[in-house]
Amino acid sequence: MAFTPKDLIDKCSKLKSGWSVRDKKIREWYDVLTLKDELKQDGMESVVSNDPRTGYNLGKHLVTSSITADKISLEGLGAESVTATSYLEKFIDKRWAAEEQRYRKIGLQGLKSEEAGFMLATGWVSIFTMVTENKVWAEVWNPIEVYPEYGIDGLIEVAHIYTMKPSVANLKAKMMGLSIRPFTHDTTFYDYWGHDLDGDVVNGLVIGSDWAKEIQKDVELSNLTQKYGELILPVFVSPVGGLPDRGSIMANKKYQEHFGESIIATNEALVKNYNKMLSFAQQATRSAAQHRWFEKVAGDYQILKEEDMDKWGAIFRMGPNDEIGPVVPPAIPVELRTMMFEYSNMIQRGLFPWVIFGNIQQQMSYLAMANVASAALQVLTPYMDMYRGIRADIDNFWFRMIKENNLHP
Repeated sequence: MAFTPKDLIDKCSKLKSGWSVRDKKIREWYDVLTLKDELKQDGMESVVSNDPRTGYNLGKHLVTSSITADKISLEGLGAESVTATSYLEKFIDKRWAAEEQRYRKIGLQGLKSEEAGFMLATGWVSIFTMVTENKVWAEVWNPIEVYPEYGIDGLIEVAHIYTMKPSVANLKAKMMGLSIRPFTHDTTFYDYWGHDLDGDVVNGLVIGSDWAKEIQKDVELSNLTQKYGELILPVFVSPVGGLPDRGSIMANKKYQEHFGESIIATNEALVKNYNKMLSFAQQATRSAAQHRWFEKVAGDYQILKEEDMDKWGAIFRMGPNDEIGPVVPPAIPVELRTMMFEYSNMIQRGLFPWVIFGNIQQQMSYLAMANVASAALQVLTPYMDMYRGIRADIDNFWFRMIKENNLHP
């Protein structure tokens, strides 16, 4: 039986359903990063700490500003080989520079910036890359739109599912040379990569409910798979940070909440409690400045009027048995400041010490500064290692594709 567009949509949808817990958690982390005010109520004070966002901004700066060199070890190479490797290093470096320039031209933040941003915000990295006869390119995919299936030997299959506006979908269909009906509503695009029963790489594309590319073998990638005896797909998707369990310890897919973690994941629950304490303190301050009032009157009349309560120099006239006064609020707990101090210390241990932002109250020793730098490094290490590692993997992929398929991009 022929493989239909519906079959590919069903396959992609099944992969998507397998990552529902991860997707839910990513959205929760993103709410924290966007400083969503979950305590907002009419007539009440609420405060949202900016610690998650400032920590993310600093982490992104440190990752994107780091120097990543595409180098080949020269150990054991002769003079002729050294010259060849130098040319290859320059070629790879120019390709990455060209991709950065391409990203800026199409209205994106930049390939390096988007990769680091998604990695820190979601705890996942997803990059598609390809080499053809005349082109080498890479694209950062939003991890929440990428659904992988892993096996013992690596990535078995992966689906990229995303929505396009009708104008974008129609233009894409035209550029691909497709003769399908024009789209009038938002359209879902299904991009599937996997392996067939022979172990060869296959790819199929569906726009809406029509084939954009019927599922078929990719000759160049299949050559690579056969040459090196390993599973090779052009999508590099991997979790970053988090905990190692993949379902053996935590059941019902709960492991997905920690199989790859945002940089703010450690502080997520603590920050929400910290926001409650800040909001409580803010409300207590407002209550102290804007009293609630009571009045006792002997007759059927009113002394206090809402519009007069905040007027400077307001005069209230009372009878012999009348009484007005403020409703005294309960005292602010003396432990509040201590609790907030403890919370802030825990937040710093979970992300970046505030000293890194220049918040220094007194002189610090070299040892203290070294400890601060070490604390920042242990937070960023998983993300920096993945950032450098996946770039090296893509470099090697480009070289293998060019070499084994005799391409000349």
